[in-house]
Amino acid sequence: MNQKKDFILAVIIAAVLTVAVSAVYYFHGDRPGGRFDGYAESRQPGALGGEPQADLPRIFGLAGKEPGTQTYYSDQLGVGFTYRPDDERHPAISESGNKIMVGDQSVELFAKDPDLSLPQALQARFLAGYSPADCFVKVFPTADTEQQLPDYVAATISFPPSDNPDGPWWGGADKCPAIYTETNGLQYFLMNTAVPDKFLFVRIGQYAAVPDGTPRPDGGGFNWSHSLRILK
Repeated sequence: MNQKKDFILAVIIAAVLTVAVSAVYYFHGDRPGGRFDGYAESRQPGALGGEPQADLPRIFGLAGKEPGTQTYYSDQLGVGFTYRPDDERHPAISESGNKIMVGDQSVELFAKDPDLSLPQALQARFLAGYSPADCFVKVFPTADTEQQLPDYVAATISFPPSDNPDGPWWGGADKCPAIYTETNGLQYFLMNTAVPDKFLFVRIGQYAAVPDGTPRPDGGGFNWSHSLRILK
């Protein structure tokens, strides 16, 4: 009888100790999703590759931008940028499906095989069945897109120069995929090599829509696309 009581008492003591240790671990140790440091509760599954939303100002460099600059970030697409909402040119920003619209400018998201380079992905998705003599992928410096990030790659679908001296230089575009081929307005594909399973098609046109808030000595401003980031 005494042995039975001793066994029950030992079980109760073990249970109490387990609860106590678990409580200390929960409040002072590591928990799933990161150490409890004030950010753990703000984490969203998959957001920013596991970084808290509170890191957005740092990622987009808001401390170095003009006062009033704001961030637009799509957690669904993993894409964002900064803009000046008080600028007189500020257009409506909206999101639908895989596309973000900034007035008549846009960012369109595409998934890709992470083992493919950007040119290979463009070739497979857009140029299957097209003659390489008519359409081809052209990689160019990201600085030409206002981007200055070493991990980013920019490209376009291009074509041979027109042999018609009286026609526009983009005359050969009619043999290539509509919408996604190089034209007289700025548009390009963009990939972050640190996020190899997706790429963007950025369509700007001939005019800036709204500045991204980066201060410039000459008083001019970069378009919002200058701050474009692919984060996850």
